[in-house]
Amino acid sequence: MWLAFHNGRNDGDLVHVLPELEAIAQFTAELHARLASVGVDGLAGTVALYRRLRATLDGIPPADLERVRAHVVALERWLYDVARCLGELDRLKRTTGF
Repeated sequence: MWLAFHNGRNDGDLVHVLPELEAIAQFTAELHARLASVGVDGLAGTVALYRRLRATLDGIPPADLERVRAHVVALERWLYDVARCLGELDRLKRTTGF
């Protein structure tokens, strides 16, 4: 905003800047609320959490992380298939009256 003033915007341009500032303020408030809902205290808490995760993950070999990631992906696919099958069984039960 201060850059806009410095670059010669006139008072009429403030009409356009104020909604942008309101959107930024709303985004900031929503982000803070989401972070607080999971126990993270604002930007400082986010940075601290990042550093903690980075320190933890730096000690794990990349091949191990990739192997675990692959297992999680496979588990996600399996759970999706189970949910799909259960949905089909439910439809079959309702169709046949069981």
